[in-house]
Amino acid sequence: MTIELFPRLDTFSARELWEEYHSAPNCTLEWGLHHPAVTYTQTGGSKVIESRLRGIRARLVEIARECRFPERASREATRRFDFLAARFLSGEAQIPVCEAMRQDMWAYFSLILAPDISDWRFEGRPRERWTAGIRNTFGILWRRGYLIGVDHKDGLGSGWETLEALTQDALVQIVERTSLTADPRTARVIAESWARTSELRTRQAPMEAVMRSAIRNLRAYRVTQELDALSENTLRERVFAAFQSAVDENTIDPSRPR
Repeated sequence: MTIELFPRLDTFSARELWEEYHSAPNCTLEWGLHHPAVTYTQTGGSKVIESRLRGIRARLVEIARECRFPERASREATRRFDFLAARFLSGEAQIPVCEAMRQDMWAYFSLILAPDISDWRFEGRPRERWTAGIRNTFGILWRRGYLIGVDHKDGLGSGWETLEALTQDALVQIVERTSLTADPRTARVIAESWARTSELRTRQAPMEAVMRSAIRNLRAYRVTQELDALSENTLRERVFAAFQSAVDENTIDPSRPR
């Protein structure tokens, strides 16, 4: 099976184009398919056809319009966009994983294929959301879907319900900790443990603080034991124990004088 090769935008060109957009904050951003700086990997597949790129853009626009694009949307509307776009990009769009792992491909998406959506989603045109990097507008959504939502046939099934329930802070802690959650199985178990703890916790343990403590505990544990190598049952027990410990650490005792 031939792999589809997607357009890429190198770091220098992406930065230059972003600076052009950022220096004229009120300019209308036009989308396109081509740019002189666009490149493709030289071997291993065939260039994606234009109709595929147009179709991906059309679906992203459709999802964005469901969430009030191009009007400024509420936090709930943009949260809905993030979920639907993550599900589309990591599933229906059928972008090869080897291509989606390339951050310069997502720079092409945010700067050329859908700059209007990038601009709508993140007001002020912050560079990290446009150029290559872990927090790129579309790249981070694909990563969320790939790590937590997609069924990898590893016995865990799909995790779309869990992904939809996660808060922004929880998503950052899971998806952007690449040294901890490179394996989708580990990322999914952490996400599920967050959801389970969120349902069980009391109000005296703020979930944002619990999540940060749990991630810190897991990163410390990983120094001596590779989480990805654990059996499923052991992994679940170890991760949930980290969350329970985090709840204890962050529970506010109402009887304690302030």
